[in-house]
Amino acid sequence: MGNEMGSVVLTKALIEAGRTGSAGYTKKQLKIIGIEHPPRKGWLLNLIGTTITQEAYDKFVAFSTANRAEVFLSDPSLTVSKRAMALAEPTKEQQAHDESLLRGLASKEG
Repeated sequence: MGNEMGSVVLTKALIEAGRTGSAGYTKKQLKIIGIEHPPRKGWLLNLIGTTITQEAYDKFVAFSTANRAEVFLSDPSLTVSKRAMALAEPTKEQQAHDESLLRGLASKEG
């Protein structure tokens, strides 16, 4: 994924893996990857090929609202309403689809 141990060279697919459910990015996520909020036009294309630390990339993905929702929903100690579960299902399906695409890209690169 990266050239050096502990680094990640950003691709469009890797950046898009951190999308929130609404196909955007949180202010925290943008800050982690060095983008000011609100992002300027063309920021995503300018970021492709940039190297960041693995830790920064992990945080970028972790701050995705879709990932936070999955963590909350998978924690058996939390009480989650049926409505929240129903709203999260499309997010889980989208995330599974995105992960499948990333696996396919990784196998083509490797």
